[in-house]
Amino acid sequence: MKLNLIRFMVLAAVALILGSAAFAQTLSLRAVVPFNFVVGDKVYPAGEYAVNTSGNANYLLFIAGRSTKESVLTQSYPITSGMPAERSALIFQRLGETYILQQVWTAGSPVGLGLHQSHLETRLALNRTKPERTIVAANILH
Repeated sequence: MKLNLIRFMVLAAVALILGSAAFAQTLSLRAVVPFNFVVGDKVYPAGEYAVNTSGNANYLLFIAGRSTKESVLTQSYPITSGMPAERSALIFQRLGETYILQQVWTAGSPVGLGLHQSHLETRLALNRTKPERTIVAANILH
C-alpha cells in the first residue's frame, strides 16, 4: 500500500512538472488576416499581425499589427485538443459580417489559447446571428 502511494505521488509530480512545461511555452506567430476582426470590443483592420506570449505571463496575448501599427494586450486561457495541432492558426468566429478572434494554435502542440467572449460577441449572439468558423494559417516566428 505504501509503495503504491509513493508511486502515485512520483507519477503525479512528473505529470505536474510536464503539464506546467507545456503551458509555459512561449508563443510567437505571424499571420496575414485578410479581413477586419474583433479582439475584446475593438475592431482591428486587415493586415499582417504578430501574436506573442512571453515570460511568466503566458496567458497574456500581445497582438501587434506589422502593417497597421495597431496592437492589443488581452487575456487568454489554455484549451486542449486530443491531438496536436496540424498547423499554426488563428481561429475566428464569423457572426454576420463580423470576425471575432477566438483561438490561437501552434503546430505540433495539443494546447492552444482561447480568448474570452466579448460584449460585442454576446450582443451579436443574442441577435441570433448564425456563427461560422474561419481559420487563418499562421507561421511560427523563430
